[in-house]
Amino acid sequence: MGTQGVKECDPWVQDCPIGQKCVPFPSAGEGALDSLHCAPVAESPEQAGDPCVLQGTGSELTDNCDVGLFCWDSSCVPLCSGSPDAPVCDDPADVCLIANDEALTLCLPKCDPLAQDCEADEVCLSVGDTREFLCLRDASGDGGQEFDACELVNGCDPGLACLGPALATECDDAAFGCCLKFCDLTMPTCAGAGAECLPWFEAGMAPAGLDDVGVCGLP
Repeated sequence: MGTQGVKECDPWVQDCPIGQKCVPFPSAGEGALDSLHCAPVAESPEQAGDPCVLQGTGSELTDNCDVGLFCWDSSCVPLCSGSPDAPVCDDPADVCLIANDEALTLCLPKCDPLAQDCEADEVCLSVGDTREFLCLRDASGDGGQEFDACELVNGCDPGLACLGPALATECDDAAFGCCLKFCDLTMPTCAGAGAECLPWFEAGMAPAGLDDVGVCGLP
């Protein structure tokens, strides 16, 4: 996730000239996709679910997916339709990820953080402006175990979330984040000293089916 960049087009309405599409790119040249621009559509564009490649860097970034799609983790993923207040994904199994001040608007598979029912190389997390949980690439590498330091929202192993280190005495206070375990509020099990299963959502704010989601941390 990143900070606010520049917006040359609107991904919700795809208001670029014919032959172009509105796609995100990193204003810093690399890193967070925090900006939007019009980029040429490939001559024979790939469709949703097809393998794809990102092309160019920085403000020249584009891909070989069709209009309304973006190359995410080497696969063409649909952009959300509708509006920021009422986002829509055509597949009912997907949820709209809205992040980086609406520069990133992707329809990704929804999931259950207690079941961690994503693909083997993915983790189930709640990120961006949505309260739903969705599947993201696992970027933990060799680390990402409980109480390990983390710098990325997806930098922990499945079943763990990268949160503030003050939530556990076992965490490094100087770290950007710390990997903490999701827990079931109805059957709480936490390993950290003094840790309790804390509700992930405020009362009455949990999406359907996620009322029991908690995270282990100091009260």
